[in-house]
Amino acid sequence: MKQAIFIASLLIALFGCHARRDEPPIVRWGEENCAVCRMLISDPPFAAAMVMRDGEVRKYDDVGCLLNESNQRLVNAHRLWVRRYDADGWLDARRAWFVVSQRIASPMGYGIAAFARKADAERLAKRVEGVVLKWDDVLRRAPRKPLRRREGQ
Repeated sequence: MKQAIFIASLLIALFGCHARRDEPPIVRWGEENCAVCRMLISDPPFAAAMVMRDGEVRKYDDVGCLLNESNQRLVNAHRLWVRRYDADGWLDARRAWFVVSQRIASPMGYGIAAFARKADAERLAKRVEGVVLKWDDVLRRAPRKPLRRREGQ
């Protein structure tokens, strides 16, 4: 009986942790700090997160901060999440569409916004003279330094 309880507990722990690794993180807006720049994460449309294979969750106030993580961390990431710019909610970064533009005032000034649909990204890109990219292109082409600073920074 004890062995059955132990095995059941082990299975719940293993599968329970795995399930949480596949879900978007919960962010306490205005209370948690970015893992890279240490600013408060308070502007939901620009937030991002990385869930590591071991279950560690790293949160960012700007997609650009996520991009500035070490290549080793990015390679070992289980999931990459970005917040939708045009609606509430998280997107799998590897499936999202991104707009990069100097005219997007993101928290750290990287000017990156994420969308679920390409058509929505193209509309914003046209308005802000930006470029539409997928995640792999963002990794290669997006700025590693801010394009501009937000007013007041």
